[in-house]
Amino acid sequence: MPCFTYITTLSGLAMNFVQIDKAKTDTEFKVKLFEGLGLEWETMVLALTSMLDNFIVDSMKVMLLAQEVMPSYMFAQEEAAGGAPLSVLLGETPVGYSLVAAVTSRGH
Repeated sequence: MPCFTYITTLSGLAMNFVQIDKAKTDTEFKVKLFEGLGLEWETMVLALTSMLDNFIVDSMKVMLLAQEVMPSYMFAQEEAAGGAPLSVLLGETPVGYSLVAAVTSRGH
């Protein structure tokens, strides 16, 4: 089941609980959200489970949907560029360039 369908279904179920005055907590919703994702999400779920309390439910939904869409978006971008990898399109990194140095020199 696509992630969007799963999230929509789960959100609908959560709303049903609200309507019968048995609302679920955000933590209960987040745990249920992770439990039903499936094996293809296992790495992400394991990485984020320890930080579950730090996430807002809506942020989790957006993050999961973005994660699902990103591979197809990247594929479409690569196809539009004639199949060339991003490194070929952008060229080589300038000699002596350092991202750390660039960020720290701007005071970030």
